[in-house]
Amino acid sequence: MRPALEYRIGLRADVHKGERDLLAYALTLRDAWWLCGPDNGTVRAMKVLKIFERMVSLESIASASGHKAAMPSKHYTERWLSPIKPVYI
Repeated sequence: MRPALEYRIGLRADVHKGERDLLAYALTLRDAWWLCGPDNGTVRAMKVLKIFERMVSLESIASASGHKAAMPSKHYTERWLSPIKPVYI
């Protein structure tokens, strides 16, 4: 899975190892799935892979499940992700 992902994104995105493995696995799934990957490399990779519509914020996941969680950093908020979405979709 990992070599297939690396072939598809090439040098266009610098993705951390853990997120790279998660993306590689996610691409094998046919059912509904979303990824909270608050990292610019992951954002670029998902754009290259044409799956950016599956990117969600941790804040929106918490809210949808009925929780109001304190976000550990701004990258986990909808406020950070929302302006990025129109650029990448």
